[in-house]
Amino acid sequence: MCDACKYSGEDLKAGYKCVDCAEHLCEDCMKYHRSQKQTRSHKIHPIPSQPLCESCYAMGDQVVATSFCLDCDEPELICQSCVKHHLSMKQSRTHKISEDLFAYTIRTFKNNSLKELNEDKENDGCPGKPYVTETVTMSNHLLVKWEETELGENEAYQIMFKEGTTGIWKSCMSNTVKSSMKMEGLQPQTAYVFRVRVVNNRSGEERPFGLESDPITTGQSAALGIMKMSTMVYNDPIPVYALPVFEVNAARNEYAKTRKLHVGVIANAATEKNIMIVGATGAGKSTLINAMANYMMGVTWADPFRFTLVNVETSEQGRSGNQAISQTEWITCYNINTSVSSRLKYNINLIDTPGFGDTRGLEHDQTVINQIKELCTVNGSQGVATIDAVCFILKAPDARLTSTQMYIFESILSLFGNDIKDNICTLITFADGQRPPVLAGLEALEFKLLPYEKYFTFNNSALFVDNKSNDPNALAPTFWEMGMKSCEAFFDHLVTLPTKSLLLTSEVLRQRERLENTVYHLYQEIDVGLSKIGVLEQEVELFTKCRRQIRENKNFRYQVTENVQEIVDLKGKGQFTTTCLICNFTCHENCRYSNNEDKEKCIAIGDDGKCTECPSNCHWTEHHNTPYLIKLVPKLIYKKYSEKKKIYDEATQKSLTQEQIVQEMSNDIERLEDAIAERLDRIAEYNNRLKEIALRPDPLSTAQYIDLLINGEKREKRYGFESRIDALEKCKKRSQYGQSVQIFKNRAQSTRDTLNATVSDEDDVSETFLGAIKNFGKKIIHAIKV
Repeated sequence: MCDACKYSGEDLKAGYKCVDCAEHLCEDCMKYHRSQKQTRSHKIHPIPSQPLCESCYAMGDQVVATSFCLDCDEPELICQSCVKHHLSMKQSRTHKISEDLFAYTIRTFKNNSLKELNEDKENDGCPGKPYVTETVTMSNHLLVKWEETELGENEAYQIMFKEGTTGIWKSCMSNTVKSSMKMEGLQPQTAYVFRVRVVNNRSGEERPFGLESDPITTGQSAALGIMKMSTMVYNDPIPVYALPVFEVNAARNEYAKTRKLHVGVIANAATEKNIMIVGATGAGKSTLINAMANYMMGVTWADPFRFTLVNVETSEQGRSGNQAISQTEWITCYNINTSVSSRLKYNINLIDTPGFGDTRGLEHDQTVINQIKELCTVNGSQGVATIDAVCFILKAPDARLTSTQMYIFESILSLFGNDIKDNICTLITFADGQRPPVLAGLEALEFKLLPYEKYFTFNNSALFVDNKSNDPNALAPTFWEMGMKSCEAFFDHLVTLPTKSLLLTSEVLRQRERLENTVYHLYQEIDVGLSKIGVLEQEVELFTKCRRQIRENKNFRYQVTENVQEIVDLKGKGQFTTTCLICNFTCHENCRYSNNEDKEKCIAIGDDGKCTECPSNCHWTEHHNTPYLIKLVPKLIYKKYSEKKKIYDEATQKSLTQEQIVQEMSNDIERLEDAIAERLDRIAEYNNRLKEIALRPDPLSTAQYIDLLINGEKREKRYGFESRIDALEKCKKRSQYGQSVQIFKNRAQSTRDTLNATVSDEDDVSETFLGAIKNFGKKIIHAIKV
């Protein structure tokens, strides 16, 4: 039988014998034996159907055996020619020769049994002969076991091993009190011999070694078969192969730029884990994903190849090497199946996100955030329904976290529900084996943004280096081992984390989107209000100064600056809108739903099916995706007093005096105040709900936080910092909507006072206005506090 297959749990007939190793081999094992560097020069001969003369076989000749010596202690099968030589020697001249080969078999069996019995007696009190029980031996490690013996105080088992039968004995790094040891760092397809003894850790006393194991051959590298299906991308300093991936076409989302790629056969039965990997541009996300892929594929330091998993779109390939901007624009979910992953017992989805904080500024970051929103909220194959870990990538040398880095953490954490706080993981790249300085930066923060008690360190500088160097001072093997052990520790930790649904996160994202849209329209409302107040102020001043001219001239004309509707063309931009065709009002400028039948799902539509943004709160069926936006822009226009009067006459269905017209103008201000107050109520409602369910507040909702970012940009002066500061100033203005409302209130009060001065029944009207102001002021103060 094949000796190599026997230790792999298989019984295959041997057709060859290695003279140097004295092992029988089957056809496949013979080919592997000849392909390995350590055994390439060994002499291998086919095994004939008849027994061969062992003396001739050792000399490279194959001669049929006919006899054996009855007087030799360990007789060998010999041919007629060797019989003559044997009897001619002085030491064996009187020996008797037998041609009964069956008797030789019986005698050999008895001698071997007696030898084993004597060895058992000699090894009494020693550990048993080492062996393995795995049905398939691993390529880089073996679980070696032995029959235990009684251990005294401070005693433990010491394990030694060597390559083949002629190698140098080496000791394991540590001893054990168990009757088994996981031997790691072994070479694939290599024969090892093990032996065990008992040592006293305190006194240094050593017992004799037990029996040596039979040669145990490690298996073929788990990654070798995958390599044969992969495509080489470059060959220096080590061959690197792109893993064979295929895209799930139904999961591709061109609008959000998200996609899913599979490695291996899709299997629905296996447990699945989803890991989202986020971090700043240049933190080493892509390299870390490649390192994880090599770990999962079973690649060892000794393997003469490596894998790369990160697969970029054609449009992204030109960015390679530019560390100022993110190398990826798409969110890619890499599904690695257990059919190709030799080290994991579950399918895993590595969700690779574009880097935050590159030179393109907040607009790019907001795009990434919108992509994550889409992935977490869309249904079906394009989305992700659960999450097991959100992994933040940090660089070990960053002892002091910048405002930009803190903004990145806050921005990402603010996307999720507070039910995933225990699923946040900290992964540290560029580590050197010491305690990473970045941990001090995390500890110094006022709020605990990321967990730093439990973290995982990586140094992927050894991932694609030449592993054939014989430099004894090289650190690459150490960094490789650190990375692989961290991968193992991380994936073991992942099993302990409960899988979390993204339902609460979906609600957080929807509430935030509603909040942002409402604040946007609040500013529009304030701009419209201030514009109308400006027009009213101009008209009141004009009407007061020109009373006599107005009474004498029915066609009295005047000039004011007023907001008018303007169409902004969106053709070819791929932007979807939600526009009310009744009110001629764009309720949501960037809607994810392009089909009019889906407008009920738009964030501008309330739970009752009516729009929360358009002036008439129309039903969702009146809303459409239009290839344009409707915006209000200030323009200088001419107006007639008679037309102004006609508008109010039609509104009240009676002819108005000039004083009554001024009163109606004052009522316009009240209606604007009511609309703004209603939006403030909704903003307060959204904020209160987010306080209950969100993991962190939105960093761009706090003016103080934005000031830190602006100061950081001024201090660092990275490329493009001026445009990023402009964007931050706009965010700061949005975060200060309470101040804008206060400005509107003050202008409204001033205009109201002016209008009151023109009304005949001043006291009654003033009392009414002051009451409205008082109520409105309470709402504003409450909103600002919120």
